[in-house]
Amino acid sequence: MQTPQPDVSKNKPVPEVAKHASWLYWVAALSLANIVLILFNANVGFAISLGLTDFLAVVGQSAGGGFKTAAMVMSLALIAFMGVLGYFACRAAVWAIVTGLVVLVLDTGLLLMSGVDALISVAIHVWAIISLVMGLRAAIAYRSQPRAVPGMSEIGSSQDDGSQS
Repeated sequence: MQTPQPDVSKNKPVPEVAKHASWLYWVAALSLANIVLILFNANVGFAISLGLTDFLAVVGQSAGGGFKTAAMVMSLALIAFMGVLGYFACRAAVWAIVTGLVVLVLDTGLLLMSGVDALISVAIHVWAIISLVMGLRAAIAYRSQPRAVPGMSEIGSSQDDGSQS
C-alpha cells in the first residue's frame, strides 16, 4: 500500500498551511483599507492592519506634497509585499512565513511603542503571529514529507514487481 504523496507539481495552496498563512492576506487587505480610510479622514480603522503603513499614511497626510506621495508609495509597496508573502506562504514556502512573522513581530513592537490605544491591535497581532507559527510548523511538516519523482514508479510497487509475463 502506497502512502499518498504531497502534490508539489502544481503550485497550489496547501490547505493545512493556508488556513494559518492567510493572515498575511488579511493584514495586506486591511492595511490597504486603512490607508483609504486615512486618506478620507475617517475616524475608524481596522486593528489588524500594519502599524507602519498607518503611520506612513498619517504622516504623509499631514505633511502633504511630495512626502504624502512618497509615504503612500512606501505603504502600497509594503502592502504588496505582504500580499506576495501571503501567496507564497499559503503554498508552504517556509521563507515567506518566516519573513511574514518577522514583519509582524517588528510591527507589533512599533504598535507597543505607540501607546495604550493600540492594545487591541497588539492582541490581534499576537493572535496572527501565533497562527503564523502554527502555519510554519505545518509548512515544515509538509515540506519534510517524502515526495515521489513524477514519472518514476517506486521500487517494489505493484506496477514493477519484477515478474515477466
